[in-house]
Amino acid sequence: MDQKKIGKFIAELRTEKDLTQTELGEMLGVSYKAVSKWENGICLPDASLYDDICKIFKITKDELFAGCRREINYKNKMNYILLILCLILLATCLFIPVLSNNIIGMSIIGIVAIITLAFFTSNIYKLTNISKDDRKIKVIKIFNYLLIIAIPILIISQHIFNIENYNNEIVIILIISLIIASGTFFYKFPYNKYIGLRLPWTVRDESTWKIAHQIVGIISLPISVLTFVCALFFDVEICATIGIILWILIPSVISGIHFYKLYCRM
Repeated sequence: MDQKKIGKFIAELRTEKDLTQTELGEMLGVSYKAVSKWENGICLPDASLYDDICKIFKITKDELFAGCRREINYKNKMNYILLILCLILLATCLFIPVLSNNIIGMSIIGIVAIITLAFFTSNIYKLTNISKDDRKIKVIKIFNYLLIIAIPILIISQHIFNIENYNNEIVIILIISLIIASGTFFYKFPYNKYIGLRLPWTVRDESTWKIAHQIVGIISLPISVLTFVCALFFDVEICATIGIILWILIPSVISGIHFYKLYCRM
């Protein structure tokens, strides 16, 4: 670890919080001289203080040891905002009540979904720490592009053959797309307390948060495939509901057990 870099980082964080060395020292139970030594790179804080320092400055231990905030390097902040809005827009499409025989309304939703999904798919790597050449990114791109092709086919088929419950097919496709995209998005997303699977135990512990979201990423594809196959033979709404519940419940339970073993078991 680079003592000087870490010390400089602590000094920057303290300044951002508008704290003096004395005030920070009082919060940590050390003297201002100790804080000064850290900030000048003379020595590192005692290991027992790492958790408290991270809590005060709202950073992770990885960031503390690296001497900088490990934010994803977004070349264009507007792209990041747009990609988040894409997820929101795709989710909104699931809940717009449109009659199955309303071809104009469904065509509009289909066009919006295609454009949104295309933009999100081509830029999804910007929301993760994964390279755009990574195999997982390529798999999700192929899957999403197949969805883009499937949407107009379903719309045309419904119009020509007057397929019933067409709305259900669109819903299940969008749900599967959102599950897989979200799983890829959160698999290596940096720890934070503001988005993701926000449960009492995940927001209190970084390792628990990471385990929960790694599991989300791992189970997204299997659950999506299982949900889609079941929807072919059983009620679409029931299958979609069960799929979403399992997608949330499994990582919630496993991460809860992990947190319990760390902090609650006697």
